Amino acid sequence: MSDPTEPTSRPADESPPGESVPKVAPSRQHGGVAPSLLSRLDDAMAGHVWHPRVIPFLTYLILLTLTGTIADYVPATYPLFYTLQIIVVSWMLWRYRDLLPELTLSFHWLAIPTGIIVFIAWVWLGMVVDEMQQVKDVGLGSFTSSLTQWFIDPSATSTAQGGAATSLHFVDEVARSDSIFIRLGLRDGSVLAWIAFIMRLIGMSIVVPLFEELFIRSLLLRSFNSAKNTFTGIVQVAQDFPVIGEKLMGTKLAEEADKQPPMFEHEFKRVSLGTLSMFGIAASTLIFTLSHVPRDYAACIFCGIAYCLCLRFTRHKGLGPVCWAHGITNALIWIYTLHTDDWRFL
Repeated sequence: MSDPTEPTSRPADESPPGESVPKVAPSRQHGGVAPSLLSRLDDAMAGHVWHPRVIPFLTYLILLTLTGTIADYVPATYPLFYTLQIIVVSWMLWRYRDLLPELTLSFHWLAIPTGIIVFIAWVWLGMVVDEMQQVKDVGLGSFTSSLTQWFIDPSATSTAQGGAATSLHFVDEVARSDSIFIRLGLRDGSVLAWIAFIMRLIGMSIVVPLFEELFIRSLLLRSFNSAKNTFTGIVQVAQDFPVIGEKLMGTKLAEEADKQPPMFEHEFKRVSLGTLSMFGIAASTLIFTLSHVPRDYAACIFCGIAYCLCLRFTRHKGLGPVCWAHGITNALIWIYTLHTDDWRFL
């Protein structure tokens, strides 16, 4: 899927077209004083092209887990910890913006249809996966009828054969009652719950698209452009791990890999933003998929392909358009949740 008219290689120290070479000098010790934690972070971020694109993503996942765990015991802490989570990741993206030339806010009209289509696919595929078991219970005819009725009236319910009431309106009652926002009293007009709910909108529609697209559609899509070079990179990295590294060292496979430059960094610099390959799309989408719950796997695959295509046609504007598309999708999911009281996608 690569464009044959577009060069796919360049010297390792040259940035892709349209990307300026970031000039961020690593911090230095002054007067023999040990560097601070912040200066060490600066050095780490500037030390490798992967670091400023991976660390915000991992930081968000760690803080998300921490926030959720604490909120399970003390729900009232959620707004504070989620806000801090968003602030920390936003600060990282801002502080190291010179290391991330592809991260733009540029808009392209393709972001709108892409975002809307992915939203529809995400919700519909998620509902289909959730309801597949009910196809066996009530029959395909009842399921199809319920699906049609849902699009007319999301609050509609159907009656299964034999007159038993069946919840086929695609709302997971467990998700309804367990949602942190419901536990905080959103339905009762709790100010704290609405603050948390609005912060979630800001996080999922503005901040999340920035660091996810930076990690998935810039770093991974480019670093994993070639299956052969990806395998070489895995061999290189594996040699640094205990046990596996000991077994690899001295083998012909390791010797051949060691003759190559650090492959993941080399590939990232070699491949232009928006250059697509079948392997790159598959590998980056797989990692994106694994960061979600199984119900969303089908939707993640559709989403990964759609966003890659959006990036391909808007690559001259950097990551901005695909970030907009991602943000539109997530904002529509937020609106859908508010409108239908179906909390499983949030």
